[in-house]
Amino acid sequence: MLRKALLTLLALSAIIEFVMAIGGFLMPDFARQQFKIGTTDDTRFLTFVTAWFILLIGIFCAYAWLQTFRGKGSGYVMTNILGLWWVGIGIGIYYFSGGHRPDNLVLDSAKGALLVLLNYLNYRFG
Repeated sequence: MLRKALLTLLALSAIIEFVMAIGGFLMPDFARQQFKIGTTDDTRFLTFVTAWFILLIGIFCAYAWLQTFRGKGSGYVMTNILGLWWVGIGIGIYYFSGGHRPDNLVLDSAKGALLVLLNYLNYRFG
């Protein structure tokens, strides 16, 4: 049960990252609007770079899912890294936006904390 929940959350996280990356490539203006960022030459370039970075995170997440599915220890290590990274991203975006982005704090940090918790529980009791 715990392993299925962990694998489901990892799969959903990978899908979300892939959708966000594709959105950054195909609909960059819409992607910037979601983060309340205006359009300039610099933000167009940063949207492109960010989409590549998000794609890399999606690939990393999919690989963590695959390794976890196979029962390899590296999958659990990568899951912890991803979880802690999402907690840090959520806190960082909230802090550097001056407290105007609580949605990132809640969604990213909660997803990261849940990944780490499920990973621990799966290791301990699974």
